[in-house]
Amino acid sequence: MAGPFVAIQTALHCSACSNIFYSKTLRQIVQPGCKVAYDVIAFIGRALFQRYRTTLEVQDELLAKNVRISISEINHLGHKFISYLAFGHRLAMPRIRQKMKLAG
Repeated sequence: MAGPFVAIQTALHCSACSNIFYSKTLRQIVQPGCKVAYDVIAFIGRALFQRYRTTLEVQDELLAKNVRISISEINHLGHKFISYLAFGHRLAMPRIRQKMKLAG
């Protein structure tokens, strides 16, 4: 969260196989089509749900870090955080069950 970040991605097209290749690193930072990186989504989600901050308080904290996001976008990203969290738990469920089984 170092403030505004602009990325210009160059996609490579293979004429032999017709595949299009994108930056794997950029996709680890920002979801395709999204204007906010994962670290900002995590910051918003943790502020809202772990530290019980209001959207206005979160907006003020982000402004202090030179990140400008509207209140409605903070709400949207908070919901997105919960969706990502639920998806991550679903993916981890087999490992969690295995650990619980081993622990008794």
